[in-house]
Amino acid sequence: MTRGLFIALAIMAGCGVLPLIQAFGPFIAGYFGIRSVPGGDATSMVVAVKFGALVGAAAAAILVTAALIVMLTINMPNHIGALMWIGVGVAASYAASMCGLGALYQLRKLEAARLAGETAG
Repeated sequence: MTRGLFIALAIMAGCGVLPLIQAFGPFIAGYFGIRSVPGGDATSMVVAVKFGALVGAAAAAILVTAALIVMLTINMPNHIGALMWIGVGVAASYAASMCGLGALYQLRKLEAARLAGETAG
């Protein structure tokens, strides 16, 4: 799952540079990052939720670190700091949910292709 996490974080960072697809970065990251995650006996929903939560936690750790650095280096009013922390929470939640959704879409697509191959054969 670590490999999938690093793939997802790299894709989100790459999509963050391109303004037109910046909002779709977590979805694309989940779609491609889940490919290297073994599913085991769990359902696709459980695997997607776990993967989304892992990516969301990693994104939250990165965002919290960046916010702490900004707060320690820049003297800003309290209301601006509060808005920044709300933004950290929203961005981490968005990354987790969209990454899980992209992972679920990929897993459902692979299941449908596998079932179509079994019924054709």
